[in-house]
Amino acid sequence: MSETMGPTVSKWPFLLGDILLLGVAAGIAWQCRIGAMPYSPAYVGLIVAAVALGAWMLCRPFLREHEAAIRASEQTNLAGTLTQIRHLEGVGQQVAGAAAQLTAAGQSLSGVEEAARELTAKISQERHQFAQFLQNVNDQEKQNTRLELEKLRRGEQEGLQVIVHLLDHTYALFQAGARSGQPGLVQQLGNFRAACLDSVRRLGLVSHEAEPGSGFNPDAHETHDGQEASAGTPIAGTFACGYTFRGAPLRRIVVVTQEAALLAGGAAPVAGVGGSDAEPSVPLEG
Repeated sequence: MSETMGPTVSKWPFLLGDILLLGVAAGIAWQCRIGAMPYSPAYVGLIVAAVALGAWMLCRPFLREHEAAIRASEQTNLAGTLTQIRHLEGVGQQVAGAAAQLTAAGQSLSGVEEAARELTAKISQERHQFAQFLQNVNDQEKQNTRLELEKLRRGEQEGLQVIVHLLDHTYALFQAGARSGQPGLVQQLGNFRAACLDSVRRLGLVSHEAEPGSGFNPDAHETHDGQEASAGTPIAGTFACGYTFRGAPLRRIVVVTQEAALLAGGAAPVAGVGGSDAEPSVPLEG
């Protein structure tokens, strides 16, 4: 049987596209070289993208010819398989004729029927065993998947606890700098805290603070001393930030109400309230 050849692909359009892309990359590099355009990550990325796309276009026709050759080979193998199936069908017809002759013999009929019944019972038993084996494998895979998901979930929770704990210390450091009265130190600590919050925001962790003078909301706030506060009670400041993770609440904002601040004689560690040398320390739940 002659080998079936796959259709060939015209390569000159891909080669032309590759040359054009390489020309674009070379032109950009030359413009940057002579100073017409400044070197920047954007231009370097454009050069790399043009070269990569050109390489892909150059390889594409050969890949398509290879895929066509594979399909042609599969068709050839399929034709050979069909020929063998037809041959087996002829053999089956011969077997059927022999079976018809055996059927004519009454003495052999009962033995053939008994063998057929035994074979059917054996096949049914093996099918049941195989189905049970597949079920066991499926259950084991589900159990392993649940364990892995539980490990990932536990690791994520532990990581969030560590990050929130570090952010609490960062907020306490920022509040200590704010009470020091040194503008330069306050600016540096503010920039450091902003960089930390921006980094964790990319993970979906967002920090929230309460506005001084706003009303107490039991759904979003909790008091620093664990005392109950009625809704709408004026807030003196934030004791510890609240957090949401990917839109879901992780911890409420810990605040100090104006009533609690007055009772403490102005010594409560509240954001924006001076006269306190104590650093806020909020234990992380969990």
